[in-house]
Amino acid sequence: MKITIGVRKCSMVLVLFAVVSSHAWQNDPSKPAGRKNQEEESIGGGFAFANRAGTELLVTDENARENHAAVKTFSKAVCPGNQVFDVKFVAHQSRGKQDSGRATSHNFTHVAGSVFRIIDGKVKADDACLLAPETYIKDKRFLPMKLTNALVKQDQPVSALGCDAKTNGSLPRQQGRAPKDCWQLAQIGEDVRLLAVLYEPRQKDLLAGLVLAAGRQHFVYEMPGQADAISAWREGDGGTFDPTTLAPLFALHNDRDGSWDIGISWAGEEGANLGAYRSTGASALKKVVSGYVYWYPE
Repeated sequence: MKITIGVRKCSMVLVLFAVVSSHAWQNDPSKPAGRKNQEEESIGGGFAFANRAGTELLVTDENARENHAAVKTFSKAVCPGNQVFDVKFVAHQSRGKQDSGRATSHNFTHVAGSVFRIIDGKVKADDACLLAPETYIKDKRFLPMKLTNALVKQDQPVSALGCDAKTNGSLPRQQGRAPKDCWQLAQIGEDVRLLAVLYEPRQKDLLAGLVLAAGRQHFVYEMPGQADAISAWREGDGGTFDPTTLAPLFALHNDRDGSWDIGISWAGEEGANLGAYRSTGASALKKVVSGYVYWYPE
């Protein structure tokens, strides 16, 4: 069974990497040094990437390291464009001798991980999907999501749409810091917006945030950084927060408890982090699943 909602496809192609490079997590607040982030993996899901035909998905061992026992229970795939597919576990495969070190569709059969077959339908080669048990989508509804990052020209990077005056005026302080810049990443339904916000610095301590503005409520996932001319938030970011590196993947609303789940790719020099974030009653977005994307050229 395939359920498709009329939503524009995310233009960013994603692939998952099974072995993280030594620099990939630098300045990444989603992976605090020296301790496990207890909020991650709390829904028992994992990110996967598609084979060349788009008919199979692979959850790398790296992206399921806390959920090996639960992986076989995954039966749903939430994919770019708010598509939901039924999937069936095929087998676990070991790392092949010809593994290139990149989890791309060209290297699909050599990457260590769990393979799933899409029962009806297919996705694009290298598409990233969140795999989870059927209970994950229970009571959840996909709303139309219009991405507001747009290509200026084919040979230029994407540009971000600045927030309007009303949105800027409604933004609350975070850690006592006033918003400095704001960009709209997506319009969800009629009155919900996904924003990237940069807050005032405190000397070398920098702060950005992924913000879900739903009516008068604002849910924030903090992204701290350290002032550095080379890498402030992500490896090789030039010391600048770039909202165009945040690409929305999907948006779900829970009709039972009113919470939101948002899928995001955050790109860096060597790859990107994938995350599923859930709104909480404490006006925060909590990361409930994480993954890593590696695309550095061989």
